Amino acid sequence: MSRHGRLSARLRPSASRTRLWYMNRTEACRWRLSSRIKAGLEHEARRAGKSVSALLEEITGEWFRARREAAGDDAEEQARAHAAVSKTIGSLAGGDPSRSTRARTLIRQRLGRRRAVLAGRGRHVGRGRMRCRR
Repeated sequence: MSRHGRLSARLRPSASRTRLWYMNRTEACRWRLSSRIKAGLEHEARRAGKSVSALLEEITGEWFRARREAAGDDAEEQARAHAAVSKTIGSLAGGDPSRSTRARTLIRQRLGRRRAVLAGRGRHVGRGRMRCRR
């Protein structure tokens, strides 16, 4: 519906036929333009036999289509990058196939060595949980 409660009908060309479609126009958008831009819009609208509103709708529609197409190119690039990286996902070579089953023991050994080094420097390294004083 337009501001006056009427449906706005426009002819839209399609590849094989022309079809009539209706668009409810319920939103208004305002912004400030320089007088040079406004005059240019009015001139182009007159030249095309359209209203300034219709011209702006066409311009923004073209801009949105171009952005979507550019995003499609980005999606292709992302797919190529993902395919290249996916070859290496999960293929870390650690040299020790049983490392995951011995993780607890290995971590405790490493922490023990660390505690020994810190204790050698004169630092107190406690074991167990940290406790808060009251």
